[in-house]
Amino acid sequence: MNKSDAIIVTGGDILGIEYGLESLYHWMGLIDYAIDHGTPAHLWAASVGPFSADRKVEAQIQAHLSRYASIAVRETSSRDYLEALSLKNVTLVADPAFTMKPQAHDHAHELFAAAEQGVLGFNVSPLVRNFLPDADTKRHFDAELVAFIRYVIDKTNISLLLIPHVDPFDGSAWNSDSAYMHGLLKAAGGASSRLAILPSTLNAAQLKHALGRCRFFIGARTHATIGALSLGVPTMSIAYSVKARGINRDLFGHEDCVVPTRQVTERTLQGALDYLLKNETAMRQLLAERIPVWREKARTNADLLFA
Repeated sequence: MNKSDAIIVTGGDILGIEYGLESLYHWMGLIDYAIDHGTPAHLWAASVGPFSADRKVEAQIQAHLSRYASIAVRETSSRDYLEALSLKNVTLVADPAFTMKPQAHDHAHELFAAAEQGVLGFNVSPLVRNFLPDADTKRHFDAELVAFIRYVIDKTNISLLLIPHVDPFDGSAWNSDSAYMHGLLKAAGGASSRLAILPSTLNAAQLKHALGRCRFFIGARTHATIGALSLGVPTMSIAYSVKARGINRDLFGHEDCVVPTRQVTERTLQGALDYLLKNETAMRQLLAERIPVWREKARTNADLLFA
């Protein structure tokens, strides 16, 4: 950081309370160090807060963010919150992931080619599971996901592709979508002609290619949902924080396409799929109109760094 011309603070939601105060203060401390040593910091397409439940923390984040050279947030809820804290250097943008170009590959090609009613992409992460209060609730959560997978395969004509979106470079199971969803796949009876999982070796652009081939997508990882939405795929978000709700509210004007983590059951996921089926045409039309605008909003991120 001492040798850098600027610090770009990104990652989406590191300035939030969801991961605990230890994480928040870790990142704040690193950024304060850079600013103290003369390196300007830019918050880039982030979600922030809210911290209104703890006024001491809120006062600290207010003072911290006032030191940034620029603040770009990706939802109106974050912008409105920061402006209510009297922060003046706040700009509303869109997540830069909306501009990523997909990279073609042939993984799961047989599944897509044989899917008469299209493919439902499905992503669930151990991260959202960790927001559940105890072991029994987590086991129940797992069982509900498995029941939904079986419902799609047994009761519909739609094929299902499990899409891991985050995996550690060291191959460990910690925070690994692949490790978690392979367990779900095994519990659901294993892969079949209509049920498959993508490998953990694909990069972000390759994952986006697979997301774009899906007829529908239901996902927990924010950038997986952004990858699908940015390619016009009707999408439901499994949410644990402000970011999914804020992005959906700004894009659709409502939160009908959000399922809070604590409300995830076989029944609510069936309802999510039913919603996508009933509103497919309208959602595709809306995304076709708005995604080009959002891509332009995403490109303004770079402009702020050189203003």
